Amino acid sequence: MTAPGDTTAKLVRGPPVRGQPVRGQPVRGLASGPYLLAALVVVAALVGLTLPSLVGYAPYGQQAIDQQIDAEDSSLCAKFGLRPEMNQFHECKTDLADMRHRHEQLLLY
Repeated sequence: MTAPGDTTAKLVRGPPVRGQPVRGQPVRGLASGPYLLAALVVVAALVGLTLPSLVGYAPYGQQAIDQQIDAEDSSLCAKFGLRPEMNQFHECKTDLADMRHRHEQLLLY
C-alpha cells in the first residue's frame, strides 16, 4: 500500500508495451544487428571504390593498357607511311593522344 501523497507508481506485471524497452534488455534499433552489418559493408565498399582515385593510385593493369594504346598508336601512324625515326611519326602519336584526351573529356562531361 502507498501512503497518501506518494507519487511513486506501482509496478504492474504484464506484457511490455510495444515500442518501449523492457527493463534489463538493451534498446535495439537500426544501429544493431543486420542493419549495422549492412551499413558497414556499404561504407567499406564506398571507401574501397573512392580511395584509389583520392590518392592518385593507378588501378591494376594501367601499365598494360598504356602499352596497348602506345602499340595501337604506333601501328596507326605506320599505316600512314611514317617510321619511328621520322619527326612526323612522333607528331602523329602526339596528335592521337590529344584526340583521345579530347574524346575522354567529351565522355566525362
